Amino acid sequence: GLSLIRMNGVRGSLRVAGDVNLRSILKVALGVSIIVLTSVAIAIIPLLSFLDNFFVNGVKFADDLRIFIGTQTKQNLLKVLEGYYGRMKDTTLSWDVILKMVSNVFSHDAGYKDHTESVRKQDFYGSDGVCFIQVFCPQG
Repeated sequence: GLSLIRMNGVRGSLRVAGDVNLRSILKVALGVSIIVLTSVAIAIIPLLSFLDNFFVNGVKFADDLRIFIGTQTKQNLLKVLEGYYGRMKDTTLSWDVILKMVSNVFSHDAGYKDHTESVRKQDFYGSDGVCFIQVFCPQG
């Protein structure tokens, strides 16, 4: 008996309170659209290539390139580049500039393969813990 009363109460609470008109339908549709569009934006924005400087956490070179083993962060690559090129200004370089500088470290004469062309980027979703703190609170 009590379960039937409870089921009737739940069924009654699922009904729309008041009249259903075009204005209430538009409010619900707008709310659902905002939630869906926000979710899609959060999922897609980190994958856009022109935002690599914000969302790429590191790069992995081909295994043949033994100087860079594993995934390299910007800080690790900048230390290697500073050792090769000498003193560098303390500026933030883009991933494209860093990869070009790494490519110039190696000889491409006599048909040697350019291993920097097959770089895999560890993007926002490839890190161990996907966290918005990485994006909104960058470390110095």
